[in-house]
Amino acid sequence: MKKIFLSLPFCLLGLLPIQGQSSDSIKIQVKHLLDIIYAEETFKNLLSEHLAELGEGEFTQAVLEEITSRYQEIEDTLISLYTIHFTKDEIMASLEFYSSDIGRSIIKKSQIVEWEIMKFMEVWSENIAEKTYLKLDSINRELFLSPTNSCHDFIEGTFDVVLNNQSQYRIHRDMDSQVEIFEEDNYYYTLEWLSDCQYRITSILAEGENPENIEISVGTIYHHSGDEYHFVEKSLTYEYFIKGVAKKILDD
Repeated sequence: MKKIFLSLPFCLLGLLPIQGQSSDSIKIQVKHLLDIIYAEETFKNLLSEHLAELGEGEFTQAVLEEITSRYQEIEDTLISLYTIHFTKDEIMASLEFYSSDIGRSIIKKSQIVEWEIMKFMEVWSENIAEKTYLKLDSINRELFLSPTNSCHDFIEGTFDVVLNNQSQYRIHRDMDSQVEIFEEDNYYYTLEWLSDCQYRITSILAEGENPENIEISVGTIYHHSGDEYHFVEKSLTYEYFIKGVAKKILDD
């Protein structure tokens, strides 16, 4: 939602940090200026475009109607910003310019250029994201297929785990079972060692839980040093790789 507001036509006036005094007359002129640069129309068009990414449905329509109905709050904020950063002379000069033929032409063309830039960035960023995902997937796949050896020190014990440099949790591991502790929740798995440094974990479902919720992953320890090992796990359920680092807790 943030980029909706970043796309509002603040840029059309090239805001400058010049202090000015607020007054009712200036606010009226700023309101007139916002009308000239089609601020409300631009906002609603951008909002509709971004909400379309959520798909059609009752929720999307409800969000659109709620935000649209409260546009006055956004306009009031815009007016306050303009009266803070612009003097009366600057506002009147802007009004004069954007009321002219050249000014109106610049407004229209700026909207077109902004729209085309937004669409370009959307396609471009998606392309970069896909290429990055494929690159990382290839790296993780290679690591997954390259187990190290002598992993017997990690068959049992308590470990602090960091996934993808973000998620953190703790695991208690026995020869054939594993408990993952994430915040206040415990997740239980059976554990099978396929080789010295490869294992399979299968989630143990709670009583009455949908069997479709079962998760199966195969993990590879591809590097270890001291009480720490690096691993890649492949979800056989959802077909993706995750990479992490586990550090053994020697005095639990």
